Amino acid sequence: MNAGIDKNQLKFPSTAQKSIWHTSQFMSPFYEIDPPGVNDNLIGFIRKGEKEFYQFMKDLYLHMYHNTENYYIPTTDYDTYMKGRKRHELPHKNDSRECTLRNRFQHAIKFYQDFLYEIGRHGDIDRESSRLILSEDKFADIRQRLKTHKKSCEIYSYINALNSTGFGYKKQDDMICFFNKKYPGMFHGLSLLAKSRNKKYGYTCFLLSDYRGILNSFELGFNDTVFILNNNYKKTASELHGYMKQIGAKLKIKPMRHTLLTSFWKLQYTKNVKAVCSMHIDINKLNIFLNFNRTKNISNMGYLLKKSYSELYDWFYDHMKTMECSCKNNRNVDFGGKRKRICGLMNRIEIYNPGTEDLEKIKNVLTLYHSWK
Repeated sequence: MNAGIDKNQLKFPSTAQKSIWHTSQFMSPFYEIDPPGVNDNLIGFIRKGEKEFYQFMKDLYLHMYHNTENYYIPTTDYDTYMKGRKRHELPHKNDSRECTLRNRFQHAIKFYQDFLYEIGRHGDIDRESSRLILSEDKFADIRQRLKTHKKSCEIYSYINALNSTGFGYKKQDDMICFFNKKYPGMFHGLSLLAKSRNKKYGYTCFLLSDYRGILNSFELGFNDTVFILNNNYKKTASELHGYMKQIGAKLKIKPMRHTLLTSFWKLQYTKNVKAVCSMHIDINKLNIFLNFNRTKNISNMGYLLKKSYSELYDWFYDHMKTMECSCKNNRNVDFGGKRKRICGLMNRIEIYNPGTEDLEKIKNVLTLYHSWK
């Protein structure tokens, strides 16, 4: 992205603009992919369309970031309510007012992603003009589905906001014709992404503008998730990933359903069909969770560490999250003679933004646990 919305940015005019920035940073590098079985005469149009739609999305996020009012994205109500507080600092964990105000700007941002996805999925490319053609009935159905984001009377205003990026549409008989003056071939790229038959990662790759997702067999890999991560945490994540491969753990990457401010990559490592470790990866955040599956395992691990590895025991105990809830899964667990209330469903320790020393302790705990198990 251009200046003012780069990866290293730390300060933002509003939380809404930070969410736009977050979405823009999750875009993948550009990959040119030729769809299998396509006529050679169309390959040139498709390659051009892939580049144009990719650039269109970069331009859209940049323009949206600097012109939020043009896209009907509210920027003041949420920050006025939060008064500089983080979500975890609010008096109530599930603050309905915070959630409502956050949804307002996040739904506004997501509207444009969903609108483009829907017209790309249901429309057809006119080969002569490279425009996207959609029946009036299909367009009406799309507007109805998008009402979850906005009121029906607002939808046309939101769509017309895209005019600033060259995007437009007009009615021809009983059809709607979509075009772009700046990127006339972009609908080839849009259509490819939206019509992907990759059931697992097709929609995720649409959000990332990653054309590899048009291949049915494509699977996102570890390197695709750490692409967004800052260099310090990328090194930590890579070392832990290498360790997990060494002990024979299998990686499962969960698909993304959105790329807004609260979104992150979820990586789950399993061994013998049981959860071992998971990583949550964001741009400037890396959270690591070590799974023990049963409360009894955590208690036994605590006693093992207390007996032979006192420093590691203190670290282990400190990273076991205390749960104050009164639900039936809350457990008062003995960790080597010290007790703590934890969630009996999660049975894990949590390490947020680990440093070098944390990484060594993580590997030591995993080694001891799996040699003992």
